[in-house]
Amino acid sequence: MRSLTTTSYAILGILAIRPWSAYELTGYMQTSAVRAAWPRTESRLYEEPKNLVEHGLLSATTEHTGRRSRTVYRITAKGRRALRRWLDEPAAPRQIADETLLKVLFADQGSPEQLLATIRTAYEELSRQATEVRKFARQVARGDGRFPERLHVTALAARHLIGLMRGRFEYLKWAEAWVEGWDGTAIDDDKRLYAVAMLDDAAGELDAIAGELEANLAGRA
Repeated sequence: MRSLTTTSYAILGILAIRPWSAYELTGYMQTSAVRAAWPRTESRLYEEPKNLVEHGLLSATTEHTGRRSRTVYRITAKGRRALRRWLDEPAAPRQIADETLLKVLFADQGSPEQLLATIRTAYEELSRQATEVRKFARQVARGDGRFPERLHVTALAARHLIGLMRGRFEYLKWAEAWVEGWDGTAIDDDKRLYAVAMLDDAAGELDAIAGELEANLAGRA
């Protein structure tokens, strides 16, 4: 029996909505905001429910349709209590696992063409993601979502995802425009001057954000 992880609670949350088979869970994940918020959930859809059953947080029932059988998982009372306890805990600090960013950090070991290819591939992936989220948002807004009683929390999550996409789009647009003017990836006077000016501006933006955050937190005290 493995320890519980954030992925465990993500699957508990999905099962709190309604009972699912592992196959149904896979289908739901294709159009769920959970996939964007915690993508590693998708790779654990077949194994993690079994772990949750061992913990007593889910029950498993075998159902038969003709010669075919399937296992349907349901959240237990203990599982709902565990999910509520998890919701009461502070969320872990946000972590970024971004291969595009990693390649940017080591771009000075390659060529401008390689860096531009990385940026443009990220553009294509962002376009695909935006298309999926746009389709999902419009579907839910029309009332065609699978769980209309969860529209309010779906909107909260979607707004956050859209904000992240907008920020990434602005970054990729800026990065492409700058790198297109590079003759190589080694530092030179022009790159140094531009980088210093950009970082100074960024520090100023962060000062403003920090000030607003402090004021907001002080107002809640």
